[in-house]
Amino acid sequence: MEGSDNVWLKKLVYFVVSVCTAVIIFANGSSMCLAKGSKTQDISQKTAESTKIVLTDEEKTYIKNHPTVSIAMDTSWIPFAIYDRNTNKIKGIIPNVLNTITQRVGLKVKYVAKDSYKSALMSVQQGKTDLVSGIANDPKMVQDNGVLITNPYITVNYSAVTKNRIDDLYAKGASYKVAVCVGSYSTMAMKKKMPSYKFVEYHSNEECMNAVNHGDVDVALIATYAAEYYKTQHKYTNLHSVLINDFSWKLSFGVSKDTDTALISILNKGIASLTQNDVNQAIYMGLIDANDSNQKLSDLIYDYPVISILIAVIVAILSLIVLFMIILHSRNQRELDYEKKLNIELENANKIKEEFMSRMSHELRTPMNAIIGSTELAQMEENVSKEVREYMNQIDTSGKYLLSMINDILDISRMNSGKFKLQPDWVKPSEVYQSAIDMIATQFEINDVSFKVETDHRLDSQVELYVDGVRCRQILINLLSNAAKFTPQGGKVCFTQSYGNQTEDIIYEVFIVDDNGCGMSEEFQKKMYEPFTQEENHMTDSSQGTGLGLSVVSQIVDAMDGEIQVESKIGKGTKFTVKLPMTYQKTKSERAEDKVKQEFHLSGKKVLLAEDHKVNATIARKLLEKQGMKVIVAQDGLVATQIIRQSKEFEYDLILMDIRMPHMNGIQATKVIRAMEREDAKQIPIIAMTANAYTSDISDTKEAGMNEHLTKPVTPDEMYEMIAKFIS
Repeated sequence: MEGSDNVWLKKLVYFVVSVCTAVIIFANGSSMCLAKGSKTQDISQKTAESTKIVLTDEEKTYIKNHPTVSIAMDTSWIPFAIYDRNTNKIKGIIPNVLNTITQRVGLKVKYVAKDSYKSALMSVQQGKTDLVSGIANDPKMVQDNGVLITNPYITVNYSAVTKNRIDDLYAKGASYKVAVCVGSYSTMAMKKKMPSYKFVEYHSNEECMNAVNHGDVDVALIATYAAEYYKTQHKYTNLHSVLINDFSWKLSFGVSKDTDTALISILNKGIASLTQNDVNQAIYMGLIDANDSNQKLSDLIYDYPVISILIAVIVAILSLIVLFMIILHSRNQRELDYEKKLNIELENANKIKEEFMSRMSHELRTPMNAIIGSTELAQMEENVSKEVREYMNQIDTSGKYLLSMINDILDISRMNSGKFKLQPDWVKPSEVYQSAIDMIATQFEINDVSFKVETDHRLDSQVELYVDGVRCRQILINLLSNAAKFTPQGGKVCFTQSYGNQTEDIIYEVFIVDDNGCGMSEEFQKKMYEPFTQEENHMTDSSQGTGLGLSVVSQIVDAMDGEIQVESKIGKGTKFTVKLPMTYQKTKSERAEDKVKQEFHLSGKKVLLAEDHKVNATIARKLLEKQGMKVIVAQDGLVATQIIRQSKEFEYDLILMDIRMPHMNGIQATKVIRAMEREDAKQIPIIAMTANAYTSDISDTKEAGMNEHLTKPVTPDEMYEMIAKFIS
């Protein structure tokens, strides 16, 4: 049980690390494009042109006579190559790159697993395989190994892994004991670079990590992606990993001397067709492959009540901060270009950003659904100790706060593209602000800041307000969060809610957030609503944020035709006053939807759940089963269509459909089901339950024939109410 928990904990943490890596690589690629000035091309055009491969007659003949190439892979070099015992397949960064190359040139690949680099190299030297995966693009090493090589296809960076921090790895006269892999090019290169080191050779990266962990050596010299992979394992979390900026080398495929040189020419053309996006995708999927497991999810919450989820939350926050800094850097770079070039690049960048932000929305919301869903499940259990329940409450609050940060990013993107829309509905007055207060109260307790709340309850039972409650809560969460962050320990924050001017159908609701924190300068107040803007002071050193909160607040208030005012002085504190006009009506004696909810029972209903993410599928299934529902899980859209086709008519009461799934996505699966020639195909309710949160995503689901759209993370009550709406 503990081993299974470790697997899922590592998967959750490493997923977000992978996203960070992909974000950094994406930004670096974008910066390089901008730096080339007039040589910058449309990325989509560049990708299309670079994948056009023209083969000579000789090369075509070779492929016809040798349709499959064999390659020896050192599967101990994780995550560059991994042997998956569950599927008996070789995965990883290098196979991902090679698959792209061979698909474009029309070759097939046969992978041969080897347990060391030496045995893999020997395989190609003896002519048993055509290729060997990882060989340094160094003429002397190639000559010594007796093989030919292709052009390089990836650059390998290295990191120094230590138990105790080493400030200067290259200190004059240093004589560190350094663990390296037998026969590795990095070993020979580092020996030349630092002859005073004492090098100790091991058979694998894992042995090198163990040597550092046990104190047998001072440093392990390991490829950066490998170091990060091993550091996700519990026994290595105490180790430090530092990127060696001036130590990297290019990786090529080694080719047997007995092989026709046409193969090298073919592979080189495939390598030349690779784009930066191809390499980024290969790295991203290789990192995921390294942590892929078929083991089932057990209850992480009971064995790891805090660590398993809090680590994921913290790493996710760090990834968001990195993402925001990259966007800020890219924006500043674009502003330095000439106006004409800026307009061209801005148009291209907006297309890339919209696609990137949509993908990031999905990738970040998916683990957030697991975090919030897991805590909801844990809180439903009756035999949970008071201490664990408090932990769960804190995790739930932190998870929802992190979700608000993700929403800020998406909202800025929507606002900049003109796609931001309010979604008002009739709500009770207390629903507008109470959940925001509950969500942020824990933060005040943690920071030891006094939090006073004064609300006007006179209209609670008399009227309903027609307003976008989600956006109102977003305004308050951002303002209260800032007050908590920038008010020192022992300080005071007061939240006041009241009603102002009133007409026949409009009433003004007034929110005031008043603190005695560090305050803001007059100069900063002139630009505080600009995105990514923060004032430097003693509080921001320890309370970093995205710089998006006030920008989002300002634009939401404007969209609601409201007003926002600020009074602030350095060292005295800050007071925000928000006035929002809201349509109101007298409270109905019994709202229709409440009546449906009270009379409806979900027990015994049968649901088909199409979800490829195992953690989210397990959480959704458990939540549905707690209501007595029978749940059948399909791992992708194709399986879901097959289940419906083979079932009896009206056997299923409802379908919950994810959107992004392999083999067949949710949009395609819905169209297939709606087109089936059976009586229930057009009637069965299909609800999208997905991390795709953009307005265009919602429109796509409706056009495909889905009845409604639930955006992850989904709360249990939200899911139950949506199902009850369609099953009656």
